[in-house]
Amino acid sequence: MKRKLLAPLIILGVFAADRISKYFVLKFILPQSFSLCGFLDFVYVENTGVAFGMFQNANSFLLFSPLFCYL
Repeated sequence: MKRKLLAPLIILGVFAADRISKYFVLKFILPQSFSLCGFLDFVYVENTGVAFGMFQNANSFLLFSPLFCYL
C-alpha cells in the first residue's frame, strides 16, 4: 500500500514545489534579477513556446493541437 502512494506523492510534491517557486519569483523577483555569490545570476525569462523556444507566441496552436490527434 505504501509503495502505491509513493509515486503520486512524489509527483504532487514536485508540482507543489514548482508552483510555489513560480509564485515567489513572480511576487518578489520579477522586475529585477539578482546575483548569488557573484557567479550565479537569477534572471526572470518567459518562454512562450515549447522546448527551445519553438512555436513562440503560438499558444492557441499548442493548446488545441492534442485534439487533432483524435480526429
